[in-house]
Amino acid sequence: MTFKTFRLLPFVVALLSGCGGGGSTTDPAAVSSGAPATPVAVLAPLATQPALPAINTVDLLTLPSSPVSFVQRVVKSDMSYSYGFVVHDFDDDKLPDIAFFDSYAGGRAEFKVGEGATGYVQWGSGGLEQIVEDDTFPEAVQPPQKETLFERQIAVDINGDGWVDIVGVVNSHSAVVAYLNPGAHGLPWTRRYLTLDTPGPINLAAGDVDGDGRPDIVVAMRNQPSTNPDPAVRGLVWLRNPGPGGGAWIQNSIEGTEALVEPRTVQVADFDGDGRPDVAVADAVKGVVSWFKRLDSGAWTGHVIPGALSIHGHFGTAVDLDGDGRTDLVQPVYQGITWLRNIDGGTTWEAIPIGSFKSEADQIIVSEVAVGDIDRDGKLDVAFVISTPAPLPTSPRRGGLYWLRQGASVRAWDTFTIQFDDNATVGVALADLDGDGDLDIVTNTEYLSNAVAVWRNDLVKTGQ
Repeated sequence: MTFKTFRLLPFVVALLSGCGGGGSTTDPAAVSSGAPATPVAVLAPLATQPALPAINTVDLLTLPSSPVSFVQRVVKSDMSYSYGFVVHDFDDDKLPDIAFFDSYAGGRAEFKVGEGATGYVQWGSGGLEQIVEDDTFPEAVQPPQKETLFERQIAVDINGDGWVDIVGVVNSHSAVVAYLNPGAHGLPWTRRYLTLDTPGPINLAAGDVDGDGRPDIVVAMRNQPSTNPDPAVRGLVWLRNPGPGGGAWIQNSIEGTEALVEPRTVQVADFDGDGRPDVAVADAVKGVVSWFKRLDSGAWTGHVIPGALSIHGHFGTAVDLDGDGRTDLVQPVYQGITWLRNIDGGTTWEAIPIGSFKSEADQIIVSEVAVGDIDRDGKLDVAFVISTPAPLPTSPRRGGLYWLRQGASVRAWDTFTIQFDDNATVGVALADLDGDGDLDIVTNTEYLSNAVAVWRNDLVKTGQ
């Protein structure tokens, strides 16, 4: 990642100008077309933040160790560039697998011979398999710098063949790409472009937006001057799934350019309880969290969720944290994590800080959160990871893996360290990888190590 500094609100913060590079492009294959839906009115940032409930600010450098023990196993390290992974049972053997890519970044070229993106699956049954070799996306206009960055990924069956595929954003080439699951080990995964016309794609999510029974893809694009100098080209779009017969994934606008600068969080969920998916997004530069509802006309209407300053907050998640039947958001914010409690179907929200972290010498970034019952006490907990900016890829970073344990109530949380890391930790997920009944953790570190690791939860094994 590279960073620029600027002054915003009362803080001096870093404008995140990359989770890798990127590339401006045209669409020579005409794989994405169609008139966009009418965008909603621009969402203005909140002028002031409402008063929030008091919470103790903790020092992440002096926290107690986790009362649940974890054993780390590195799946793969020393990659050229690793930013994103997905956990899913791709071979239908009832064991979660881990898919990830080693992208090509010029600053780390000594760790990778080929100049493309190479994909891997760590099978739950054992064995690390290469599924894609040095893909360079030749149909896309090549970026000005020598980079090929396949970043955030999701698992979704895009062609309806019963096998779950990998879909990810190619930040360097302004593309969204799927790799089709062949349904057997040892076979290559075929590339399919969903669009070549999403400049600065930074995150994505899946959901049946138009109610036709097929999963569509929502894509968030940031302002990325390094590859696209036009600051107006950014926003939130959805790609309509053409179905098993194939055809173009038609691109439609959700939110236009001025409201969104760095939309890291993007989640598809039913926030108003009408049975249809909505889209939530949080901007890591403007600090505004919002959600969008699709109207019968096909247009979208946007709603600001007050109370959460999402500056530096990267990837949040949609989850019913309090079990009241309404979908909430757990969102990384400036120096902390906030639970955005959905009170009445998206009209009223309560912002409840569940983690507040002391400032350090370098700006800490809560990179991602994952929600699950880590200690098997019947209550949901939150795992999270930390990263810090640095001027060069080879500069020292600050990272780490932590978790928030829910206490006597959903408003009381304790914070624990699992591991402090000298590498920027940029991704986290929870899954029972070994089938023993407790949740294990998967993490992804960026510079310096560029690694994917598994943290085996020893709760059941040790009888904790």
